[in-house]
This record gives sequence, C-alpha cells and structure tokens, in this order.
Amino acid sequence: MDIAYRLKCYMEMKKETEEKLAEINATLEEMYEDGEQLGGLLKYWYIDKLDKDEIAEKMEYSRRNIYNLKEKAIRKFAIRIFDIKRFYITILFPHKGS
Repeated sequence: MDIAYRLKCYMEMKKETEEKLAEINATLEEMYEDGEQLGGLLKYWYIDKLDKDEIAEKMEYSRRNIYNLKEKAIRKFAIRIFDIKRFYITILFPHKGS
C-alpha cells in the first residue's frame, strides 16, 4: 500500500475522531436537567475516573444518588449521541420513519 495513501487515511481518521470527540464534549456540556449536571457526572465517572465518594462530594449528592443519576445520564447521553428515539421509532413504526 502506498505510504501517501496510508497517511491520507490516517489523517482522515484523525479528523473524524476529533469531530466525534468535539460532539461528545458538546453533548456532555449541554446535559443539564433540573439543576443536575449529568454531563459533569459522566466526565467525573468515565473520563476523570474519580472515586464514587469523591464524585458524590463534588456534586453534593449521596453516593446512592450518584448511581441513580449515572443511569439517567447514560440514557440521556445515548439518546443525544446515538439518536436512540429515532432508532426505536424506525423499528416500532417502520412506515412513520420515512
């Protein structure tokens, strides 16, 4: 395989990755609901890999509550990033998706 072609492919993949990361970061920043910073919770949990007690302290929630909020945050993130609602509508109501 030509080295110039491989380099071009790698650069395209890098650009796509950077665009997806920007989309993810923007989504996390937008994830506020009723004063809950759900995007921040996901960042603390998965990106910063903070201890759960530390997350609870930073967010001023109980440890149990951060687990509940995490589930809510994951659902909301999936809907925004993967457009889960549109997927389910297409599967459940194939004629309406068109």
